[in-house]
Amino acid sequence: MGHTSGSEVLARYANWFKGDDDEFADCFVLGSGERVRLFQGLRAVTMQVDRADTRKHERLLALLRNGIPAAWKVSSYSGYNFVPDAEEPDAEEISVYGTQETNQGPVEGYFSVPPEAPVATLVKEIAKVD
Repeated sequence: MGHTSGSEVLARYANWFKGDDDEFADCFVLGSGERVRLFQGLRAVTMQVDRADTRKHERLLALLRNGIPAAWKVSSYSGYNFVPDAEEPDAEEISVYGTQETNQGPVEGYFSVPPEAPVATLVKEIAKVD
């Protein structure tokens, strides 16, 4: 994994947050262990910055160090659109940063995590927006 700073985003998850009002929630898990959650709805946009559960964050780091499975596709993020629009088809995509081995050599970047993958469950548990 090629992270050089704790402020880089290891994982991104966006989903509808079910609370008093329906809101669209974006969660960013940083290399430092911080969790940034951005809530958007009919009211003011709010942001929460706190620490991710240490054990879960360490587990996520360990899983990403093992490399991205070959079957995982490149994330929908392609520059300038890291925060998805709630109405986009990829709005609920879970993306993680890592390295994937390919026939052309290692590829580093964001990859889309299949919903059934243990990493997906872990990112959702860290995000706490479901």
